[in-house]
Amino acid sequence: MSLHNAHRLVRAVQRRERLVEATTLLTGVALPAGLLLTAIALAATRRLGTPEALAWLGLAPIPLVLLWAALRPRPARAAARLLDAHYQLHDLLG
Repeated sequence: MSLHNAHRLVRAVQRRERLVEATTLLTGVALPAGLLLTAIALAATRRLGTPEALAWLGLAPIPLVLLWAALRPRPARAAARLLDAHYQLHDLLG
């Protein structure tokens, strides 16, 4: 396996890890937080007369979570070790 192919595989694993983290954070953090913010905004609209546009704040956690998953640094060594373990390469990449 050439060094270029190894780097491509490691980058592919890192992309998949980002996608998994984004999906997990969307369902576990962003959606519940968004629903809570929307419920609070709607209750405030009915009780306190705040503007209804405040309910759009419920969408705020989504881009924050996606940015976190996209920009958080990922160590290439950890991805290489995952590949080693999966393909039983005996620490060839890591």
